[in-house]
This record gives sequence, structure tokens and C-alpha cells, in this order.
Amino acid sequence: MDIRIKDLKGCDAEKVFNLFSLEKDNTTGIEDSWSLDDLKAMFKSKSNHNYGLFFKGEIIGFVLSHINEAARKVYLENILVVKEYRKQGLAKKLLNELLSKCALMGDFRYVAQVNAENIAALELLRSCGFTIGEKMNWVQRNDFNKK
Repeated sequence: MDIRIKDLKGCDAEKVFNLFSLEKDNTTGIEDSWSLDDLKAMFKSKSNHNYGLFFKGEIIGFVLSHINEAARKVYLENILVVKEYRKQGLAKKLLNELLSKCALMGDFRYVAQVNAENIAALELLRSCGFTIGEKMNWVQRNDFNKK
């Protein structure tokens, strides 16, 4: 299977937006929190790193993030893989792509807010070095001084 990871800058935000409505069965509640205009702005912003999974030219997943360089934090906004492509390690590949690209810019603390019922997301984040923070639904990974 030829699945590629690409930067979403210049991608059609509507295709990503449509994935939210296809995946309403997830436990994140995300489909109600993003508008098409939000995604368009996110794809244009230099402070965001967003990557998509593509199979035969169609987007089948993505990771969205916002970087606050002054605070040295990367906020993981969303990660999603279409149901038919799950359980193949693709979400982990996406997340590792984001982590490796951000690592090129220096040390960051990575932060994500996750619904406590979204066990798959929590397991994914833990497998990539995140730990549950003080607030039960916040997970983080600290890459400061890991060199």
C-alpha cells in the first residue's frame, strides 16, 4: 500500500473538513469544534505544522498542530485516520512526522487535550512518549534537554 505523508499547506481544506463529518463516531467531539474557515486559516499560518496521509491521491488522515515558539510549546490540535485505515500504525507515523519536523526547530513541550474516553488516542500518545498531566485529559511530552 503506497501511503504518503505530505505537508497540508496548499491542501484543499474542504477535503480535511469532510473527514470530520465522516468520522463522527469518534469520541473527540472535534466535528463540532472546527469550521472550514478555521482549517483554511490553519493551513495558511506559519505557526502551524499540519500533515496529511494520502492514498491514491485521496486524504485518509491528518495531524493538525499549532506552535507557540515563544512558549516553546506545540499544541496537538487533532489527529485522525479514516476508520478503514486504522490499526496499521498510520496515526503513529503521522505523529512521529510532526515530532521530527518540530524537533528540527529546537526543544519543545508537546501538549494535547484528549477525551478520557478516547483510549486509542491516549495509547497512541503514550506510545510516543506523552504522559498524562495534572488535568486528567491533558497529555504532554517534554523534549527539553533530551539531546
